Amino acid sequence: MSEVILCQVPRAEQPFYAEDIDLKLYSIEELCYFMQGHPALLDRDFFGPAMTDWLGGELRLHRLAETLEKQRAGGAGLADLILPVFQEIGWLSPAEKNTWSEKIQEMEKLPGEVRLKQKGDVLAGYEKYTRAVSCYQKALKLSEGAEHSTGAQFRGTVYYNAGAVFARLFQMEEACECMKKAFDLLQTSAARNGYLFCVRMKDGEEAFQRKCEELGVGEPDREEMERQIRSLPEPSVPEDMDAALNLWVREYHRQTDL
Repeated sequence: MSEVILCQVPRAEQPFYAEDIDLKLYSIEELCYFMQGHPALLDRDFFGPAMTDWLGGELRLHRLAETLEKQRAGGAGLADLILPVFQEIGWLSPAEKNTWSEKIQEMEKLPGEVRLKQKGDVLAGYEKYTRAVSCYQKALKLSEGAEHSTGAQFRGTVYYNAGAVFARLFQMEEACECMKKAFDLLQTSAARNGYLFCVRMKDGEEAFQRKCEELGVGEPDREEMERQIRSLPEPSVPEDMDAALNLWVREYHRQTDL
């Protein structure tokens, strides 16, 4: 059975635009649902003037808008921005409120590079690839100068995720570079295989075989990677090429913001 959310406040004529994932929200219930499902996308900028103008102007929630403005002006923490929105319509039960308070406190304690990595992962899941890469790059830069080192495991994972995103954008030079760094840091079979797949996509079969030999990849592992490559669907030529090209262009713009 599908979940139904009943709106307590009239829907807005003009939506609030959740820019990170290009989502239009028309009610405070939709806003709460979005916030509850995407904590990694919530920061102080999310609750900026665009949000308060929308709450006050479109939804007529003037008191809530004023509360958020005062909290921001006073340098309040993230909990003091998130929880008032939930409380406006009783979105959370008392137990859920306590859980969320603890979750927000934990979020705020995380190093900035970890939060950027989490945001990048969410954006990659929504196929916002260039935005995800930007988050990963910022996370890596921040981790380099951090007093508290997040360690090789963290950096390797960020490089691996960035490499996967670059591969989806068919930017294979960047994908290979990131996957190589991921493998150097992680030294896992998954990172090695990711690097080898990128080598295969970028430079072809012979380069793939040479790199397998260089890394000492055994025949069983090599055959399994070959099997996975062969299992990928063969590209097909659409019957309506003009329609397909228009669709591909729209998808490219959606994924790259270009």
